[in-house]
Amino acid sequence: MNGYKNWNDWNVALWIDNDEDLYHDAYGKVTMLGASQATKEMMVYLKGKRTPDGARYTHKSLYGALSRLEV
Repeated sequence: MNGYKNWNDWNVALWIDNDEDLYHDAYGKVTMLGASQATKEMMVYLKGKRTPDGARYTHKSLYGALSRLEV
């Protein structure tokens, strides 16, 4: 799972990295706000949703994915 603690965290990161619109939104927010604030903003519209594979977008999994985008 490429260094992720569990399948859910890995799957969320996988979908963020491979969905063009989601990636550009995430990267833009992380670049402007940092991973912590970007996570809070993205959780507003991702909370309760799942990836196409069924992984839940949680604060922890989303922060883990976004912190890897931080420059």
